[in-house]
Amino acid sequence: MGRLSEAAIARYRQHGYYAPIPVMSADKAAAIRRRLDAHEASHGVLKGSMRHKSHLLFTWLDSLIRHPAILDASKA
Repeated sequence: MGRLSEAAIARYRQHGYYAPIPVMSADKAAAIRRRLDAHEASHGVLKGSMRHKSHLLFTWLDSLIRHPAILDASKA
C-alpha cells in the first residue's frame, strides 16, 4: 500500500483512526468468519466475557490481530 495520503493522515488526526484499510482478501476474511460461525454453531454464541479478548481463546484470532498489515498500514 505504501504511505497514507495527506487526506488520510488529516482524517486520522481529526478522528483518531483511519478506515477502511484493506488488509486481506474477502475470501480470507470470509474464512475467518466461517471459523467463528462454526465454533458458535457447535458451542453457542460467545457471550459476556467470552466476547472480549477473544484472541486469548482462539489461536486463529490471535494470528489475525498480530498480522503485519493490521499492525502497520504500510504493509497492507
